[in-house]
Order: sequence, then structure tokens, then C-alpha cells
Amino acid sequence: MQHPIVKGHITAVIIAALVIFPALFAGCSASPSVPESGNGIDMGKSSGGSSACLGYFRMSFDEIGGSASVEAVPPGTGARHAQVDVTNYVEFAVVNASWDAVKRDWKINAFIKNPTMVTGYGVWVVFTNLGNKVLKGQDGFTWVEQPGGGMLRCPFVAVCKGQELRKFPPYHVENLTLTIHWPVGVHSWPPVEFFIDASWPKERKTPMVENLDSWHTVKDFPDYYITAWVADFQEPSGQLTAYADLTPIGGVGFCQMYDDGLHGDGASEDSTFGCVFKSEATAGDYVITVHACDPKDNWMENDVALTIQSANPNPCVDWWELRKGVKCNIDWDAEFLIKSQEELDAFILQLGFWPNPPQINWAKEMILAFTRGEVMSSGYWIEMVDACRDKNDVMHIRFNRWWPGPNCMVAWVIQRPYYIVKCERYDGEIVFDGAFKEDPCKDW
Repeated sequence: MQHPIVKGHITAVIIAALVIFPALFAGCSASPSVPESGNGIDMGKSSGGSSACLGYFRMSFDEIGGSASVEAVPPGTGARHAQVDVTNYVEFAVVNASWDAVKRDWKINAFIKNPTMVTGYGVWVVFTNLGNKVLKGQDGFTWVEQPGGGMLRCPFVAVCKGQELRKFPPYHVENLTLTIHWPVGVHSWPPVEFFIDASWPKERKTPMVENLDSWHTVKDFPDYYITAWVADFQEPSGQLTAYADLTPIGGVGFCQMYDDGLHGDGASEDSTFGCVFKSEATAGDYVITVHACDPKDNWMENDVALTIQSANPNPCVDWWELRKGVKCNIDWDAEFLIKSQEELDAFILQLGFWPNPPQINWAKEMILAFTRGEVMSSGYWIEMVDACRDKNDVMHIRFNRWWPGPNCMVAWVIQRPYYIVKCERYDGEIVFDGAFKEDPCKDW
């Protein structure tokens, strides 16, 4: 039996970074909510019923020496401690560590070893005390019940993600790379505490996380859609329930997600769930939570941190024709992006002539020019189609270079067609998307 998997994707005019975490809930019939104290696990023991905490560890950092070290927290010491003898059931060691002062990141290469003849399942490293620091690239979050009551949301890194049921075989050694970020303003170097937990002798019952990625897409503003990949190897996708919490971006409550091919989810019954919604959210940082539940009341939440870069309902800019002709000095196909008077003067020298060029407000306008090269007859011409930004805010200049078809009446003469327009200035990335097309000359 394998576990439900959620891989979340946020789609709209956004850049998304994803995190996913399992939690404990009352069942699929209820709306997703934060677990209450008393419904979770004690002393960091994770959900699943057969879990056992194999040990608590403390990682210390040497800023001057640029190194990190790990020590086991023995039973009976500190607020948290190993429930069993750490050295008999799990080993964790730092191989090397480095400090990036620019990114303010500690990068730690470590390994975790199973020194026993027992196979564990669903092993994860759960960070219970990061202070104000951030674990980058975590595989999710789990809820841990505190000794004095209340629940703590802790990031974790899963081990043996490539193994079926996340098996941790006897004597297996797994290499880990951890990145811990120090935000600006955090100047202290206190230790980081974490525990290692495994499900034994049975596989972990709660959902686990698989590979994370994200992308963003526009769907006919102001309609957007969120998709989440929910793969449950215990149940078909039609028996899963998924929701997206839209309240952070001004939505009304939970938007139910479907795997029917009708809600921005692609093909039906392919384990990709989606919901379509409208939003007038302003640019900024938001968090969207995707909830998934299987028929056995195993919940997973996918916490999606996103930045809305642009919510422009009209990503295309206006443009105006300035000049066109069939005689110039440029004898090759070319595109020109002109954003200053100096660049325009240099272009006119290449073109050969442009008497009385227009005055351009370079702070608000720019010039686009296209040439067709040297051709041996009339009937060649250039047209501007549009200038529009895509989902990544890349401006695409679409234009066509036409040649005369067999039905066209042409004169045999050497020409060098060109076409010049001005449009609203754009200082982001610009790409020329040109096409060659045959003119059918149906009007003849």
C-alpha cells in the first residue's frame, strides 16, 4: 500500500514557491482547518500510529570557522530528548558545511544511517527549533504537539523519497543536503534542533510529499486557475477530495478542485485537480493553501507561497505606423529595437534616409523597425501584428514578412522593403516573433 501524494502548482500571473505538509484532521466531511491541541502527536512523534522518535539532535554553527557540527540530545536532558537510544537506531553526521554571506545561507552536506537490521518507513527529519531561521527546500510541514500543550508547525525533510513506501532499509546510508537561511536582522547563531522519526513496523499512514515544482500561467484575465497534482496509490483520483483556500487573495472561502478536465486541470482523471476563480488581488506576496483528503481521512495541505507580479487585464500595448517603403540600404532581414535618439540616429544612417523623422518621447515611447532584405520583385511587404506580454511579463513583438504567391501580379524589380512603427515603451524583456507568409493575392 502506498500513500497519497500531493504536488501543488499555482497558476495565474504569479511566481510560485511550494511547500506541502501532512496534518491531522477530523475527516473529509469537514472543512479543512488547523488541528487543535490534543489531536496531534506527543514529543514530536509524527502521525501514523506506529511511529517512534529515534532521536533528538542539536546542530551548532561556527561562523568564524565556517563549519557545523551535530550532537545527540541524550534522554532526560532539555525540553526535548530521544525516546530511545539514538546511537542504536539512527546515526546523523555532518560531512561538511559552508556559509554564504551574500545569500545568508548555511549549506550543510550530511548523511543519515540506519545502523540496524530493521526496515523503517516514512523517515523524516523534523526541525522543531529554527528560531527565526528558515529551512529552504523543505519537503513539507507536520504538526507537533508541545509538551506544555498546543501545536507547533514544523518543517521536515523526507528521507528515501525515491524508494517505494519510502523504505529505509537495514544499514542504508542516505545523503542529505540542507540549506538553512538567516534572514536579515537575525544576527545570533543559536543551535538548530531537530528529531528523526520513522514508522515501524508498518508503513506510514499519513500522506507524504513527492518532488516539488511550480509554474505560472494566465487564463483569460480575470479568470485564473490553481492546479494540484494529487496521486493516491490507495484510491483512484475520483475518490479524492481537494480544496484551495482563496481567502488570502480576496476569494470567498474554499474553492473545490476537480479532476474532470473542465476546471483548468488538463485531461480528466489524470490526478491533476484544478479550480477556476476570479481575482482582483493587487501585486504582492500571498499564500494559498491546497487541501487534499483521501477516503481514509488522511489529509495533506499544500502551502503555496506566491508573488503576484502583474494583474494587467490588457497586456498588449498600442502602436502606430511611422513609415514604410521598398527602398533602403539594409539588404538583410533584420529587426531593430530603438529606445533613444542616439539609437534612432544610428538606425537612420543604416536605413539611408528618413527626412524629417518624428519627435519621440523616449520616456514613454520606443520604435520598432523591420526589414525584408533584398528581393527581386515587388509584392514583398511587412506587417505588425501586436506587442503583448506573456505570463512571464516578456513582451512579444509579433510581425509577418509576406512574399507574393503564384496568383500575385508583380513587377521584376530589385527592392528592399522596410516597416517602422512606434509603440508604448517597455523596459522588460522583449522578443521579436516573426513569421514568413505567402500572400494569396485574392483581390487580383
